[in-house]
Amino acid sequence: MQELTFKESTILSAFWKAGMWPISCNIALQKLRTYLQPTPTGPVEPTTPTLLRPITPIPTTFQGVEQGLQRWKTRVLEAFSSPSRQSYSNWATGAARVLAASQLQELDLRAIQQQVKDSKKKRGRGQL
Repeated sequence: MQELTFKESTILSAFWKAGMWPISCNIALQKLRTYLQPTPTGPVEPTTPTLLRPITPIPTTFQGVEQGLQRWKTRVLEAFSSPSRQSYSNWATGAARVLAASQLQELDLRAIQQQVKDSKKKRGRGQL
């Protein structure tokens, strides 16, 4: 069967149709143009959605994070199903608690820094 399929004339014909022998760049370019033509598609829609509202700014303070958390908590809860709503509500509550604890830690740190600064001033005045 292979002897019948791979005859010299079959092989030469295949190379000739492909433009490989005799070397013909015109046939090769024609084949490239045929296979590289883009497939026609419908009207191209923009891939990026049009923003109807301004982008939410990146929070830089505890207050900004807290306000954003409250704003998104009310918006997102409406879109979730019942189990997801409870899960998100638990997460938002936990995030608010962590945020409050972080605020308290920062206030404690500032108070301690101020005490250290004041004690250094008192020591400096006493040595003069």
